[in-house]
Amino acid sequence: MLNNKDTNICFTIPQSKLLLKFKYKADELAAFNAVCEQQKVLKDSVINQKSLVIADQLRIMNNQKLIIYVKDTEISDLKTQLEAEKKATKRQRVYKMCFAIGGGVLSSYLGYKYLTK
Repeated sequence: MLNNKDTNICFTIPQSKLLLKFKYKADELAAFNAVCEQQKVLKDSVINQKSLVIADQLRIMNNQKLIIYVKDTEISDLKTQLEAEKKATKRQRVYKMCFAIGGGVLSSYLGYKYLTK
């Protein structure tokens, strides 16, 4: 329809009802879409936070593994050092006993010689 060089579009009542239903449905879907977008943003932020926490925990685990490796190395070095010290102590004890016995024998012999002279 032309009305003073202006175009008017007219619909019948059933067509208007149908268009109104479509408009309400479109508004409802737009509202749902807005809610979904908000949930998507929230989900992405939670995922990013969780991935940061996971990265931090992995770094902590790697640091703990490194600490355990260093401690194990120190323990094995100390064990070998302790074994060497035990061997040195046994050797010194044997030498001490030999010198004590040798000194006693030598003193006894020299004392005997001195008294018999």
